[in-house]
Amino acid sequence: FCSDVSGTKQAFMNLVGFVRHGADTGITTTEIESIHRVLFAMVLSELNQGQQIDPADVPADLFISGRFGDLYA
Repeated sequence: FCSDVSGTKQAFMNLVGFVRHGADTGITTTEIESIHRVLFAMVLSELNQGQQIDPADVPADLFISGRFGDLYA
């Protein structure tokens, strides 16, 4: 862990360490999936006029491309 880098850079450094060396990332795949389900529920809520969406109700086939027109996130 490097305290002098941004959170995004640290996340990518952790990912590289995992892919190249099998290093511990500090988070499990189950935790990552849970966090994404919450984020995707927030997206679905916004698309449904603020309707509350339970993360467990997020469709398994939901696809978010990270694209807006010709731009990618």
